Amino acid sequence: MKTLSFVSLALFISHLMPVLAVKSQKCGSVTVPKSLIEEKIDESVGEQPVEIGRMHSVNEKRGDVVFEYTEPKKDGLMVEVSLSYSMKGEIMSITGKINGQTVRCVEKKWWF
Repeated sequence: MKTLSFVSLALFISHLMPVLAVKSQKCGSVTVPKSLIEEKIDESVGEQPVEIGRMHSVNEKRGDVVFEYTEPKKDGLMVEVSLSYSMKGEIMSITGKINGQTVRCVEKKWWF
């Protein structure tokens, strides 16, 4: 019985890992919050039809999301974020555009 409980716990934790893996992204000088990225991925997943009978790889691309975000602290500087995500909800690629210029997006690091 302990083995079954351990396996169940491991499966539950591994299911949460992609959610925990999404971080806030810094696109140019604009920081896009983690909560917004998760919300946009969840909305996109909910809009996609379920393909019955098809086998998927967990690392396979699931979908794309494009959205705009205006950071309140940066005088209304707006970034258009384009990202693709895997079947597990992990970000596979992410880029941003500020004033028509493509900018690199990287995970926001929190140093104390």
